[in-house]
Amino acid sequence: MPVTTVERVLGFETEDAWHVVQGTTASLVESPTVPELKALSVAVSNYTEIESTSFPTSELAAFGPTLKLDVVSPPPVNPSWPGDATMFLACMGANMSHQEVATNTVPLPQGSGAHVVNFVVPPAGLALLAQDNECQLRLVLNASTNAGTYVLDNLRFSL
Repeated sequence: MPVTTVERVLGFETEDAWHVVQGTTASLVESPTVPELKALSVAVSNYTEIESTSFPTSELAAFGPTLKLDVVSPPPVNPSWPGDATMFLACMGANMSHQEVATNTVPLPQGSGAHVVNFVVPPAGLALLAQDNECQLRLVLNASTNAGTYVLDNLRFSL
C-alpha cells in the first residue's frame, strides 16, 4: 500500500489521488501489470482532463527527463486517429500555474495489452521538480467521441 502522497499519485493507488476535471468518469480498477495494485480507469470521449492531488516534490525519490505512463487502450473508434495525450505540471511554490511538464503531445496507443507512453520533461519542468514545491499533474486525453475506457497505471520518471 502506498505511504506517501507522491506514491498514491504516481501509482494511481487511491480514489482521492486523481479526479476528473472535464469529461465523464474515473474509477480504480485492478492494475493490468501488477494484479495486487490499482490503476485508474477513465472513460474518454473527445476532450477528457484529469488532475492529481497536490504532492510535495520532496517526496520524489528521483526524477528525470522522461515521464512514462502505462496505458491500456480500447479498440479504436477511429483507426485513422488514435487520439493523443498531454501532461501538464502546476507548482504552487514557484508562482507558476500549469507549467507544461511534457512539451510533446503523444499519440494514444492502439492494440491490446499495456503500452508505455513517454512524455519528455523540459528543463523548466525539471527545475520546478528540483525545488521544494507543492505540485499537481494534469493529464489531457483527446480522442474520438465515445472512444472508450482507458486504463492508466504506473506513472514514473526515467533517469
